[in-house]
Amino acid sequence: VEGWLGRGAAHLGDNLCVLHFETLKRDTIGEIGRVLAFFGIEATREAVSAAVDEARLDNVKRLEAQRRGPLASADASFY
Repeated sequence: VEGWLGRGAAHLGDNLCVLHFETLKRDTIGEIGRVLAFFGIEATREAVSAAVDEARLDNVKRLEAQRRGPLASADASFY
């Protein structure tokens, strides 16, 4: 992977944004902010934090239940 990343960085320069799972897990808000900045999207830390909170699994499950009604079993959900 490092060889591929090195060649990609040499070829693409500033047009390459690499995410590491460990960093994303440790600092989700900061990494999402970095990706947004990479794409030229301005967002406050508070806005990114609100989006990350809204995308948490428990919130997604709640939204799914609101839109489709209660599931017949816990296994019926995609999540």
